[in-house]
Order: sequence, then C-alpha cells, then structure tokens
Amino acid sequence: MIEGNDPGKSGSGWLKSLVLVVAFMVALAAISTAAVMVGGGPKQAAYPAGSPEAALQAFVKAANAGEWTTADGLLSANLKAQGITAQDAAGYMGLSSMTMSIQSSSTTGSRATLNVDYRVSAGAGLVSAGYDMYSPVQMVLESDGWKLDSRLGG
Repeated sequence: MIEGNDPGKSGSGWLKSLVLVVAFMVALAAISTAAVMVGGGPKQAAYPAGSPEAALQAFVKAANAGEWTTADGLLSANLKAQGITAQDAAGYMGLSSMTMSIQSSSTTGSRATLNVDYRVSAGAGLVSAGYDMYSPVQMVLESDGWKLDSRLGG
C-alpha cells in the first residue's frame, strides 16, 4: 500500500476546516443580528428642539409608532390643504425595516431642505439585502413650529 493515498483520510482535513469556517460565519451572523436588534441599529444625531431636523425626527418617530394624530400635527398647512394625511406623507416609514438619517440641511428664512438617506433592509446577517435611496425633504416654519412640507422618500 502506498502511504498518503488512503481516500478515507485525504479529505478530512479540508472538511474540518470548512465546517469551522461555516460555524464561525453562522455565529458571526447571529451575533451581529442580535446586536442590531438590541441596540436598534445606528443612532441618529440629536437635534435641538425647535429645529427642522428635530421636527422631522418627531414626525418619523410618530409615524413608525403608528401615532397618526401626532404625525398629522406635524404636517404643514400646505399638505393638509392638498388632502395629504400623515400616512400619505410617511410613505415607506411604516416599514419596520426602514431607517433614515439626515445627512445635511440648509435653511433660508422659513424654509428648510433636509437631505435624507433612507435604508430599507430585508433579512439579517449574511443573507441580508436592501437598498438605499436619497430624498430631499422640505420643511416650513409655521406659527407653531417647523412642519413637514413634502412626502418622505421622494
């Protein structure tokens, strides 16, 4: 018998390595998924009360919680005059997999444009998929504070 040609022994080394790599990847996926679920994903910056950014965050928080009366109170008179409700304006914000981050803003008088990135994800860990979209969000300063003056997500 020639040594090293035993078919029962030649493949066991790489198979053990493969099993270890797969086990490591599964554990890493589970840990990252748990961290996002416990931590709630990336944290959005805290903006000063009375700012257009804080008003948008309040709208998104209310929409994600299904608090439509609160969200309706954060719509501009212009949107309300068009018959647009908070649910209409929220667009995809009702999806639990949607996250939003304000990248920049510019304010001129009583108008502000917030440049917002949205991320919609599906799945978790190694089998996650998703897409990003960008949209400017218009805000207007009314007598009782900053109000959403455009639909979210385009």
